[in-house]
Amino acid sequence: MRNALFLCPSYYPFIGGERYYQRVAEELVLQGYKIEVWTPLRDPSHPKEEIVNGVKIRRFSCNGLIWIWLFFLKNISKIFSVDLVHGFDYSTILFWYLPFRLLFFWKPVFVTFLGHEGIFPMPKKIIFMRKITELITWGNICGGHYIAKWYGTNPDYVVYGGCEKPARINPPSSLEPSAVFIGRVQNDSGIMEYVQAINLLKKRGINLKLDIYGAVKDYELFEKMNNFIKVNALPIRHCGIADKVEGTLQKYRYAFLSACLANLEAMICKRLVFSIYSNPLKKDYLEMVPGAKDMSEIAGSSEELAERIAYHIEFPASDSNMIERAYEYALTQTWKDAADKHHMLFNKSRPNIKYEEILRTAYALLKLR
Repeated sequence: MRNALFLCPSYYPFIGGERYYQRVAEELVLQGYKIEVWTPLRDPSHPKEEIVNGVKIRRFSCNGLIWIWLFFLKNISKIFSVDLVHGFDYSTILFWYLPFRLLFFWKPVFVTFLGHEGIFPMPKKIIFMRKITELITWGNICGGHYIAKWYGTNPDYVVYGGCEKPARINPPSSLEPSAVFIGRVQNDSGIMEYVQAINLLKKRGINLKLDIYGAVKDYELFEKMNNFIKVNALPIRHCGIADKVEGTLQKYRYAFLSACLANLEAMICKRLVFSIYSNPLKKDYLEMVPGAKDMSEIAGSSEELAERIAYHIEFPASDSNMIERAYEYALTQTWKDAADKHHMLFNKSRPNIKYEEILRTAYALLKLR
């Protein structure tokens, strides 16, 4: 049995990208790993310690970096005893774990790079921080090929998330078409473009109902969106946060999603996915998924999105080929496969650390500050 410490920026019971951390950890437990997760206490109602599906979770107060380091120092015996440390995204390694990376220089440490910062153009210092994290770890997994292109990362393995085949897949209603958006209400989610597309469809005599599920992260944008909906009398409503993504998806014909993990969950439920991008990085994030253009509709504007939705509403038979291709692809993207790639990463031998490259990258970063 291998003993691993996972450092996660967020974890259960949150259901966004946290599902990736949780499901990989739980699959590794089934493979014989002993996993302990350290994560910030983001909700005072959550217990500081609990075991969920065989994974021990420890939540710490996150009032600043000093408090995090004090927690790590208090539990330094755990760091000493584990076989490996794995961080999800660069901040957990570069900021949380760095002093202990230097102290336990011989201990295997790995990182999974997931997602992007939603900033474009991207600040160079973010690229450098990711690069430093790559250089001080033994190996990494990237959540998509676009990370190698835009951040210069050299991945050991690439994943696109995971999903589970539902016990039952309900066919979409044959009545008037409807759509669901699942994601955070913030600028980089494309929520306003989806709403504007609904308005363009209405002007063409197509009334597509849209239900929005997700936490509000940008209240100014939320107010702007609500005003736009009221002024144009659009059939759109905000329904709070979806408790069960799978069950929510199956209530609708179309899924408005722009995140790879959520896209997979819609594909495995045989729902046609419409995604939107507003910059070249997000375009690659969506289109560099193998076979993406044959499995989903990807648009670069609300006008383009409205055209594609209108086409599928007018010719509903056009949905089936894309849905079936997407479904077959989603069947191959299991949580076991994602966990297997982490297992292979953890068996990687110690690399020859290029200290000169670390110093050059660190120096370049300091010049940017």
